[in-house]
Amino acid sequence: MLKGVPDTWSSAEILGVRPAVDGGRWPIKRITGQAITVTADIVTDGHDVIGAAIQFGPKGGPLRVTRMDFVGNDTYSGTFSVGDPGLYTYQVRAWVDQFSTWRELFRRRVEGGCPAEELVSELSEGVVLLNNAAAVSGMPEAEQLARFANAFLSGDVSAALDPEVALLAARCDPREGAAAGRVFEVLVERERAQFSACVLPHQ
Repeated sequence: MLKGVPDTWSSAEILGVRPAVDGGRWPIKRITGQAITVTADIVTDGHDVIGAAIQFGPKGGPLRVTRMDFVGNDTYSGTFSVGDPGLYTYQVRAWVDQFSTWRELFRRRVEGGCPAEELVSELSEGVVLLNNAAAVSGMPEAEQLARFANAFLSGDVSAALDPEVALLAARCDPREGAAAGRVFEVLVERERAQFSACVLPHQ
């Protein structure tokens, strides 16, 4: 069991997603090429760091993923764009970012003057999490993660505080136990079609 992280990981809960029409009963409408900013309220039952992403794409077609950023008050935000006319879907996914949680605890111990021998011991915990990320990553990310893992094993405290390892681990996060929100739909129309729909009632 890792000493520098919780004995059990909490789970993320997606409480609300916007935009949505009648809670997702009907698709939202957008025009070709338009960007859609999605926000979601996401919490955990602990103080773990949350990771979140939007999975989107043409309905029944290939899906893409874009990360969401924390914007405050348990709210996360991300943006994607729609292409040709048709029906698209988007879904928020959220999980506990185990490496970021460990790194934040480690950073606090460094700043709090934790003895060097204890920091070296806790670096081995970070190695386990980096190896988990490497196991689901392709090249060259796996090689980069291995480089940081070796630095951790050598007792290099500065490597754990390097912003590069945080970004790399976030990209390669295994996303264990990810929660999946409701699937929402987007009806994408050409600009002329949407404009016509808007002006017809006034004619």
